[in-house]
Amino acid sequence: MKGRSRRPKARSDKRSAEGGGLSGRKGYIMKKALSVLLAIALCASLAACGSSAAAADTAAAKTVVPVSERKTEAGTEAADAVEIALSPAGIAAGGDGVRVSGSTVTITAGGTYRLTGTLTDGQIAVDAPDAKVTLILDGADVTCAGSAALYVAEADKVTLFLADGAVNYLTSSGEFTDPEGRIDAALFARDDVTITGEGALTVESETGHGIVSKDDLKVKGGEITVTAAKKGLSGSDSLKISGGSVTVSAGTDALHAEKEDDASPGSILIEGGKISLSSGSDGMDANGTITITDGEITIRAADDAVHSDSTFAMSGGSVLITESYEGLEARNIEISGGEIELTASDDGFNAVSGSSGGGRGGGFAAQSGVDILISGGTILINAGGDGLDSNGDLTVTGGTIYVSGPTDNGNGALDYNGVSSLSGGVVIAAGAAGMAESLSPSGSQGVILYNLTAVQEGGAAVTLSDADGNVLCSFTPSKSYQSLVVSAPGIVSGGTYTLACGSLRETITLNGLSYSNGGFGMGGGFGGWGGPAEPGNMPKPPEGMPNPPVGMPEPPEGMPEPPGGMPGDQSGQRVPDEANGGFGGEGQR
Repeated sequence: MKGRSRRPKARSDKRSAEGGGLSGRKGYIMKKALSVLLAIALCASLAACGSSAAAADTAAAKTVVPVSERKTEAGTEAADAVEIALSPAGIAAGGDGVRVSGSTVTITAGGTYRLTGTLTDGQIAVDAPDAKVTLILDGADVTCAGSAALYVAEADKVTLFLADGAVNYLTSSGEFTDPEGRIDAALFARDDVTITGEGALTVESETGHGIVSKDDLKVKGGEITVTAAKKGLSGSDSLKISGGSVTVSAGTDALHAEKEDDASPGSILIEGGKISLSSGSDGMDANGTITITDGEITIRAADDAVHSDSTFAMSGGSVLITESYEGLEARNIEISGGEIELTASDDGFNAVSGSSGGGRGGGFAAQSGVDILISGGTILINAGGDGLDSNGDLTVTGGTIYVSGPTDNGNGALDYNGVSSLSGGVVIAAGAAGMAESLSPSGSQGVILYNLTAVQEGGAAVTLSDADGNVLCSFTPSKSYQSLVVSAPGIVSGGTYTLACGSLRETITLNGLSYSNGGFGMGGGFGGWGGPAEPGNMPKPPEGMPNPPVGMPEPPEGMPEPPGGMPGDQSGQRVPDEANGGFGGEGQR
């Protein structure tokens, strides 16, 4: 929908709601300055879980470690891991680098640790400055009331290795009780976290987020299921998924990356894996770039399926959006490969700058630096608003684009404020006729904008064939339409084509690269239902509108004769311009 800028989203305050946005590695001096604050936060977190357990530190004899050849992400043999056996009756742990206090286990040194068993109200904490820590979750089930089940206070990097065949649980119940409001996730880390392995991990957060890293969050493997009242997975610097299976049900954003530093905002990168997202707000949301190169992604979102304040780029993989307000929204949308199928109650694609509003087709100024660029891939859009909507430019150089667009005349299958360009690809965009726009050919491939005299029902194929009967392109719109924009290789100047819509057959001959019998044409601004007119043909009005007058009216007695042609007239017929009601426009070009 044109003129719509990004609706303000409630952004979390990193210093109050999610841990201050500090990476934990800002240099020796800063780490020393923060050590007291981290110690206080750790103590508060430990007190929240297992408050009824004994406060005295306990130690147990080192348990026998099963021999295994499996290597962890850090390259350490699992057989070298320090064993930590969890139980409501007591925690058995042995070896250096482990401290037990009541129902809380704290890892204080780098190394590999294997966790098994259950804590009904306890916590696993990591407080190992500058150290690399690997936690093998091998049937671990940890619940913490009022804080994080797994809390990384400080480390260089923490790797969660999900043991093959093991099912693990991290659960936070009740309201979070951190006095500073910073610890607010079932798995909360102030530093880098990587999740890998072949096992399963279920994360549940009754009142907060699921998994939060204040640095980089990476998922490389495992079967991960997250249910959270707020965000599902969040990485302040970045969130990267390259493998495994990730299923998220979130009250707000399912996947989120946001960093306060404008020079390096939070980004999301999907390089693989099977991802299923259900969200009460956005499916993916980042104040930096969102990039998809591979993976199988399904999204059901109450707001945008994908929202980036910067660039959304896709070169591979598949995205299926079953429900959304807007499908893809970003300042720049770049599609070079992959498959996208989406359903949106408003716009399918919306390229927009969040800082300003927009207009349509020259009625309002285009937003600088805003564009949609499609050079490859397959795109299928079912949109209640505009199909492809750019508050700046719209460029198509390749790919396959099918749009089942709006049924109301206040939106269009294609909509842009700046300039359009088409030099390749296949486009069939069906929608209402009232705001129809075409594309400007910039190569040797032609474009057809055809407004029908009556609304056509969806469910029947739209095909374009050449003079020899060869089908150049075909698409079945899912709902009613009265306007079509069609372009495909084989449409050339001087060619004659048959456009078939259900039982309707229309013969079209191009005298140039662009044919139009109505609409806005190539971004020519408001013009009613008019647009670039084929010589000798008057534009056809949408159903229910009167035909325009033909011929010039006789001048009053004593008045001079009018000029021999109105603007846009190439045939001797009257083709009024914008100033005279907008029935036509410029001729074919």
